[in-house]
Amino acid sequence: MQLGYGSCTWGNFPEMDEMGVNVTLGCDGASCSNHFDMFRQMSLVAGVNTEVRCDVYTCYPQTVLDWATINGAKAMLMENSLGSLEPGKIADLITIDLMRPEWVPWHNYNLIENMIKSATGNSVTTSIINGKIVMEDGKVKTINEMDVLERGQVLVEPFIKSSPFLGRGKVYPE
Repeated sequence: MQLGYGSCTWGNFPEMDEMGVNVTLGCDGASCSNHFDMFRQMSLVAGVNTEVRCDVYTCYPQTVLDWATINGAKAMLMENSLGSLEPGKIADLITIDLMRPEWVPWHNYNLIENMIKSATGNSVTTSIINGKIVMEDGKVKTINEMDVLERGQVLVEPFIKSSPFLGRGKVYPE
Protein backbone atom coordinates (compact mmCIF):
# COMPACT_ATOMS: atom_id res chain seq x y z
CA MET A 1 0.00 0.00 0.00
CA GLN A 2 2.87 2.38 0.69
CA LEU A 3 3.92 2.27 -2.96
CA GLY A 4 0.43 3.28 -4.08
CA TYR A 5 -0.29 0.52 -6.60
CA GLY A 6 -4.04 0.70 -5.95
CA SER A 7 -4.37 -3.01 -5.27
CA CYS A 8 -7.36 -2.59 -2.97
CA THR A 9 -9.11 -0.08 -5.23
CA TRP A 10 -8.68 -2.06 -8.44
CA GLY A 11 -7.60 -5.49 -7.20
CA ASN A 12 -11.05 -7.03 -6.76
CA PHE A 13 -9.65 -9.58 -4.33
CA PRO A 14 -12.95 -10.33 -2.54
CA GLU A 15 -14.63 -10.82 -5.91
CA MET A 16 -11.79 -13.04 -7.15
CA ASP A 17 -12.10 -15.11 -3.97
CA GLU A 18 -15.83 -15.56 -4.61
CA MET A 19 -15.00 -16.82 -8.11
CA GLY A 20 -12.63 -19.44 -6.72
CA VAL A 21 -9.30 -17.68 -7.32
CA ASN A 22 -6.82 -18.52 -4.57
CA VAL A 23 -6.32 -15.16 -2.85
CA THR A 24 -3.56 -15.08 -0.25
CA LEU A 25 -1.66 -12.59 1.89
CA GLY A 26 1.97 -11.85 2.57
CA CYS A 27 4.17 -9.13 4.00
CA ASP A 28 6.27 -7.47 1.30
CA GLY A 29 8.75 -6.20 3.82
CA ALA A 30 10.21 -2.93 4.93
CA SER A 31 10.80 -1.58 1.43
CA CYS A 32 7.11 -1.75 0.48
CA SER A 33 5.05 -1.64 3.65
CA ASN A 34 7.39 -1.06 6.60
CA HIS A 35 6.15 -4.07 8.55
CA PHE A 36 6.31 -7.84 8.77
CA ASP A 37 3.26 -8.22 11.02
CA MET A 38 0.72 -10.61 9.48
CA PHE A 39 -1.93 -9.53 12.00
CA ARG A 40 -1.56 -5.96 10.81
CA GLN A 41 -1.65 -7.14 7.20
CA MET A 42 -4.94 -8.98 7.82
CA SER A 43 -6.43 -5.90 9.47
CA LEU A 44 -5.38 -3.65 6.57
CA VAL A 45 -6.78 -5.99 3.94
CA ALA A 46 -10.11 -6.32 5.74
CA GLY A 47 -10.42 -2.63 6.51
CA VAL A 48 -9.30 -1.19 3.21
CA ASN A 49 -11.39 -3.54 1.07
CA THR A 50 -14.43 -2.74 3.23
CA GLU A 51 -13.76 0.99 2.93
CA VAL A 52 -13.18 0.97 -0.84
CA ARG A 53 -16.48 -0.84 -1.44
CA CYS A 54 -18.44 0.92 1.34
CA ASP A 55 -19.65 -2.52 2.38
CA VAL A 56 -19.03 -4.01 5.84
CA TYR A 57 -19.65 -7.51 4.45
CA THR A 58 -16.82 -7.34 1.88
CA CYS A 59 -14.14 -9.17 3.86
CA TYR A 60 -15.41 -11.44 6.61
CA PRO A 61 -12.79 -12.07 9.31
CA GLN A 62 -12.79 -15.83 8.65
CA THR A 63 -12.20 -15.20 4.94
CA VAL A 64 -9.21 -12.97 5.68
CA LEU A 65 -7.81 -15.55 8.12
CA ASP A 66 -8.17 -18.21 5.41
CA TRP A 67 -6.32 -15.96 2.94
CA ALA A 68 -3.43 -15.74 5.42
CA THR A 69 -3.29 -19.44 6.31
CA ILE A 70 -4.99 -22.10 4.18
CA ASN A 71 -4.76 -20.13 0.94
CA GLY A 72 -1.10 -19.31 1.59
CA ALA A 73 -0.39 -23.03 1.82
CA LYS A 74 -2.31 -23.61 -1.43
CA ALA A 75 -0.28 -20.88 -3.16
CA MET A 76 2.90 -22.72 -2.21
CA LEU A 77 1.37 -26.06 -3.31
CA MET A 78 1.73 -27.26 0.28
CA GLU A 79 -1.92 -27.47 1.40
CA ASN A 80 -1.46 -31.16 2.23
CA SER A 81 1.31 -30.42 4.74
CA LEU A 82 0.54 -26.97 6.24
CA GLY A 83 -1.96 -24.13 6.43
CA SER A 84 -4.31 -25.69 8.98
CA LEU A 85 -4.11 -27.72 12.16
CA GLU A 86 -4.79 -31.31 11.14
CA PRO A 87 -3.24 -34.70 11.89
CA GLY A 88 -0.26 -35.35 9.63
CA LYS A 89 0.43 -31.68 8.88
CA ILE A 90 3.46 -29.69 10.02
CA ALA A 91 2.86 -28.41 13.54
CA ASP A 92 3.04 -24.64 13.11
CA LEU A 93 0.99 -22.75 15.68
CA ILE A 94 0.99 -19.75 17.95
CA THR A 95 -0.45 -19.01 21.35
CA ILE A 96 -2.00 -15.62 22.02
CA ASP A 97 -2.43 -13.60 25.20
CA LEU A 98 -6.16 -12.84 25.19
CA MET A 99 -5.86 -10.52 28.20
CA ARG A 100 -4.30 -7.71 26.21
CA PRO A 101 -6.30 -4.52 25.57
CA GLU A 102 -6.79 -5.29 21.86
CA TRP A 103 -8.54 -8.57 22.70
CA VAL A 104 -10.74 -7.59 25.65
CA PRO A 105 -13.61 -8.15 25.83
CA TRP A 106 -13.48 -11.52 24.12
CA HIS A 107 -15.80 -14.49 23.93
CA ASN A 108 -16.22 -17.52 21.69
CA TYR A 109 -18.07 -15.43 19.10
CA ASN A 110 -15.53 -12.65 18.50
CA LEU A 111 -12.09 -14.29 18.67
CA ILE A 112 -11.48 -14.34 14.92
CA GLU A 113 -12.94 -10.86 14.50
CA ASN A 114 -10.67 -9.53 17.26
CA MET A 115 -7.71 -11.26 15.61
CA ILE A 116 -8.38 -9.65 12.25
CA LYS A 117 -9.58 -6.22 13.33
CA SER A 118 -7.72 -5.49 16.57
CA ALA A 119 -4.71 -7.71 17.23
CA THR A 120 -1.06 -7.25 16.35
CA GLY A 121 1.85 -9.64 16.38
CA ASN A 122 2.60 -8.42 19.90
CA SER A 123 -0.30 -10.59 21.08
CA VAL A 124 1.68 -13.73 20.27
CA THR A 125 3.33 -15.30 23.31
CA THR A 126 4.60 -18.58 21.87
CA SER A 127 5.41 -19.68 18.32
CA ILE A 128 5.95 -23.29 17.33
CA ILE A 129 7.30 -24.03 13.86
CA ASN A 130 7.40 -27.60 12.59
CA GLY A 131 7.00 -28.80 16.16
CA LYS A 132 9.93 -26.71 17.50
CA ILE A 133 9.33 -23.89 19.99
CA VAL A 134 11.04 -20.85 18.46
CA MET A 135 9.49 -18.23 20.74
CA GLU A 136 8.25 -18.72 24.28
CA ASP A 137 6.79 -16.09 26.60
CA GLY A 138 7.60 -13.48 23.95
CA LYS A 139 11.30 -14.35 23.82
CA VAL A 140 12.87 -15.79 20.65
CA LYS A 141 14.82 -18.92 21.53
CA THR A 142 16.64 -19.61 18.26
CA ILE A 143 18.63 -16.37 17.82
CA ASN A 144 19.69 -13.36 19.84
CA GLU A 145 17.22 -10.74 18.60
CA MET A 146 19.17 -7.80 19.99
CA ASP A 147 22.34 -8.91 18.19
CA VAL A 148 20.44 -9.08 14.89
CA LEU A 149 18.85 -5.66 15.40
CA GLU A 150 22.13 -4.05 16.43
CA ARG A 151 23.92 -5.60 13.43
CA GLY A 152 21.22 -4.32 11.07
CA GLN A 153 21.57 -0.83 12.48
CA VAL A 154 25.37 -0.89 12.09
CA LEU A 155 25.14 -2.17 8.50
CA VAL A 156 22.70 0.52 7.35
CA GLU A 157 24.76 3.51 8.53
CA PRO A 158 27.37 3.49 5.71
CA PHE A 159 24.62 2.99 3.15
CA ILE A 160 22.62 5.96 4.43
CA LYS A 161 25.68 8.22 4.44
CA SER A 162 26.74 7.25 0.90
CA SER A 163 23.34 7.21 -0.80
CA PRO A 164 22.50 10.25 -2.93
CA PHE A 165 18.82 9.27 -2.88
CA LEU A 166 18.12 9.25 0.84
CA GLY A 167 17.35 12.34 2.81
CA ARG A 168 17.33 14.68 -0.16
CA GLY A 169 15.26 17.67 0.86
CA LYS A 170 14.47 16.14 4.25
CA VAL A 171 15.72 17.39 7.56
CA TYR A 172 16.82 14.68 9.97
CA PRO A 173 18.10 15.20 13.50
CA GLU A 174 21.84 14.78 13.89
